[in-house]
Amino acid sequence: GERSTGAGVIDLKLSLKERRDGKAILFAKLLGARELIALDTNGKSDPFIQLQVVPHHLFPDCELKQSTVKKSTLEPIYNEMFEFIIPQDQICNGVLVLTVFDYDFISANDFEG
Repeated sequence: GERSTGAGVIDLKLSLKERRDGKAILFAKLLGARELIALDTNGKSDPFIQLQVVPHHLFPDCELKQSTVKKSTLEPIYNEMFEFIIPQDQICNGVLVLTVFDYDFISANDFEG
């Protein structure tokens, strides 16, 4: 699916596989992003995306995941797969939050959306 925040579009495919132990695997394939905001002086960004299943108290085993950094682009292509182990009885209570940052080598990373 595609989700627009007004600060760009993230292309993502989700699938779910139930296991026999009462848990499920949420597969999140991060395809890419487009129409991102330019945050560097060169008119580009060095975007990376963090993925997290929340609320944390319901999904304590779901660690924050992070894509690779793509240099000097506003339309990065990732094709990266992330897996989250979640309790089957909490599937409907979770939200997958994606946050885009601009990587900065010298200072703190910039929030992009």
